Amino acid sequence: MPLFWVYSTTVNGAAHEDLMAARKEHLLWQFENQASDKLLGAGPVFEPDSDGPPVAGMYYLVCADAAEAAAHADTDPFHVKGLREYKVMRWSLNESSFLGVGLKVVLNGNEADDPHYHPPAD
Repeated sequence: MPLFWVYSTTVNGAAHEDLMAARKEHLLWQFENQASDKLLGAGPVFEPDSDGPPVAGMYYLVCADAAEAAAHADTDPFHVKGLREYKVMRWSLNESSFLGVGLKVVLNGNEADDPHYHPPAD
């Protein structure tokens, strides 16, 4: 099945407080999609030499086509609330020394009883 990346950027005028208020819902959305094997990976994007806040978010989806990926991105709470807009691109994973075939990596945990689970802060 094809892979797609979603590059999600904050819309002009979106208040930082509104983004932080929607963050928990956004992260829970990610955990749900990770559990359904739709989400391959996700995380914030930062300026290369900055310790400042994220400038965007990026996640990788496993979908049948770009329309399905866009429909899925439409359900991201940041997008539903109009706080971010996104671009979907098809991606081909050609090489990786990190992921093996059939290996599912959960770096942050997705279950409350997982010792690596870090639920979103209120």
